[in-house]
Amino acid sequence: MSGGPGRTRVHLATLTNTLNRRVKDIFPAFDSNSGSTSWGDSYNTLKPDQLYRTLTDNYRSNNHVEHTIVKSAWFCKQEKSVGHEFIIVEVEDTLLPNGMLTNYLVLDRNKGAPQHSSLGSTSKLVPKFLRSAARDAFRVSHDGNLERLVKDCQLDSYEYLEQIKFERDRPLMLYELATLTHRISDLHPRYTFMDANCFWFAGLIWDCMIKMRPDANHVIAKPNKRGKFGLIRYKKNVIQVKRMCDRVQEDVSRVTERLSNPVSA
Repeated sequence: MSGGPGRTRVHLATLTNTLNRRVKDIFPAFDSNSGSTSWGDSYNTLKPDQLYRTLTDNYRSNNHVEHTIVKSAWFCKQEKSVGHEFIIVEVEDTLLPNGMLTNYLVLDRNKGAPQHSSLGSTSKLVPKFLRSAARDAFRVSHDGNLERLVKDCQLDSYEYLEQIKFERDRPLMLYELATLTHRISDLHPRYTFMDANCFWFAGLIWDCMIKMRPDANHVIAKPNKRGKFGLIRYKKNVIQVKRMCDRVQEDVSRVTERLSNPVSA
């Protein structure tokens, strides 16, 4: 798909101590002194509530989370197995000039460990798929290497189906995406094979992003492939999208108010 993610631009030689700290805000565990990361993997995994709390409840005035924007997003589908669907997010820090610092995140839902029922002997009557917690996550690249990120996430061999490119003067803030994802994950914590799965999760987030920023450039590169799982295809639920966006807008309004009165560093 044309318009796919490019490579992150990080110019370490030009970074001052202040900008070094800024790099670490958007690149978890990044060590600018060694040019490498302090983690074994190429990414850091954050649960939706972790990223949400970091950007909102635990906000400090010198974090400047209001300058971390979602520049573009791509809806992706693996070309193997069941065609797992996920979203690649390109974020940019507008405190740095000329797009110097961008990074990539992978956002998706997977099936978590089975949950043990508290119903005692009757637990065997509850289907296993109803006792599985959803494993929703933002996987944040340490170094902006998208190819390495998706490979380490075991999501390589995928195709771009759609793209959203947000307007520069009205971007989607990263804390807004975190709020949206946290709300969906919190309201639907269970993974179900036929309903609240990766197709539903990625699709609902995607449709909500489009509704939240209707002026963004939305490109459908491969029609009728999103949400397709065998003979089944998950389609947009207009009512569900509206209800979710209404809830999220209320949350975002409260978050925006908190950001205007941050905790001192």
